[in-house]
Amino acid sequence: MSTLLAVCVVEPLPADFFSRVAPLDIVPTRAELPPRSLFIDTFAWSPTRTTEVAEAVSRVVAGPVLGLLAQTTADVYQVTEFGAGRRLREIAYSRDGDGWGPSAGEARAWEADFHFALPEAQFVEDLGYAEWDEAEIERARAAYVARDLSLLPRLPDASSAQFYTFVEKLGLDPQAGFDAKYERPGFFRRLFRR
Repeated sequence: MSTLLAVCVVEPLPADFFSRVAPLDIVPTRAELPPRSLFIDTFAWSPTRTTEVAEAVSRVVAGPVLGLLAQTTADVYQVTEFGAGRRLREIAYSRDGDGWGPSAGEARAWEADFHFALPEAQFVEDLGYAEWDEAEIERARAAYVARDLSLLPRLPDASSAQFYTFVEKLGLDPQAGFDAKYERPGFFRRLFRR
């Protein structure tokens, strides 16, 4: 059981990233920028706050910014991509909400990385557990090899292993933790910032 509420700033990272996002109440947790994507912890807040922070960060960096939400006990997963302050794409899965919800925006290249995050053998094995028939599994295997979502007979259920493998491939090292955190300003800080 775990919950992840985070923002991922996909490379390239500007050298002055931390000074750019300081007005957004983002505080570094390490002195140096990571070599790849940068992760901001928004756990202490809400899923709505995570997407708000992702949108705000996307206004001050050149590359894409992903809002990442996972609640593994309920099998709820969401990835929202922002660019220049606009939502470009959102995919969301909820086991108790009948699976995949409607997507927003045009399909993006990272979606293949998300849906095919697991090794092929595990991907195929999970389809068997989900009661896909042999013909569907073979079509899904072909889609996996081609990394082409349009070849899938339907989207497979999302899983915690898939989500966390995707996040690790983006560059989050669970042992090292986050590169920064969102700290909502207290009353007096908000009052005197004006």
